[in-house]
Amino acid sequence: MFQGFLWGNFVKKSASFFLCLIILLAAGGFAFYLGWSQFKVEPGNVGILVSKTSGTNPVPITHDRFSWNWEFLIPTNASLLTFSPKPYTFEKVVGGVLPSGKEYEKVYGEAVDFSYSFVFSVTLKCTADEIASLVASKEISSQADLENLLERNALAACSAATNAAIVALEKGEVASVEGAKKIMEDAARNGVKNCSLESIEILSHSFPDIALYKSAKASYGDFVKKLEEAISEEARRAAEENSQISSAIKRMEILGETLKKYPELSDIIKNSNDVSKTLETINSMQ
Repeated sequence: MFQGFLWGNFVKKSASFFLCLIILLAAGGFAFYLGWSQFKVEPGNVGILVSKTSGTNPVPITHDRFSWNWEFLIPTNASLLTFSPKPYTFEKVVGGVLPSGKEYEKVYGEAVDFSYSFVFSVTLKCTADEIASLVASKEISSQADLENLLERNALAACSAATNAAIVALEKGEVASVEGAKKIMEDAARNGVKNCSLESIEILSHSFPDIALYKSAKASYGDFVKKLEEAISEEARRAAEENSQISSAIKRMEILGETLKKYPELSDIIKNSNDVSKTLETINSMQ
């Protein structure tokens, strides 16, 4: 009977032990499930862990690499931001007028146009590490933010490429836009930040005659000088005309005062066939 009691007690303790073990295993499994981050990221995407306790985790989370993070064990403590690190392609148009081109156009009038236009196709991407850095610096917090950042960089790359082409052509380093492609590509790569330029292609372009532009630039000083001389001459003529008008008005005022003083002169002027003699008469009366 005593042996039966011992056996029963052993069974009860064993059952309690196994129950506790099962509870611990279940709790451990649940904790493992909560902290397992890998399965939360779709293949091809990258996840960035942001938590209240640890901030932004600099190590990107991908579907093909095991990742477990204790931050998920605390309710509402952590969130996983997912992004697509694939390349994005943008089509951008950059246009304008060569430096001081509108002024230089005046040398030839309406016969020339120093405006230019480029249509680019640009492909950029952000690596997983670059995305993690952007999230940590609070520059992006969603996929839409990432795409907007890439699009801004696309425009910056195109603008840098265009400016480099203009400088190279004006300095005579290259003879055509086609010859400036390498310079444009290098400038475009230097024009992007926090991402990488995969490719840049000129789909179409229109560019003015650079030799004519240089000629207009060289002649602009003489053009301005002639223009200033013409304006000065016109101002002199206008001043003379104004002086003559002022003199005539002054004489008319004197005549008016004279007629008020000598009303009988009105009849003389009306009946006179020789205005000059009449005026001489008026002058002799003053």
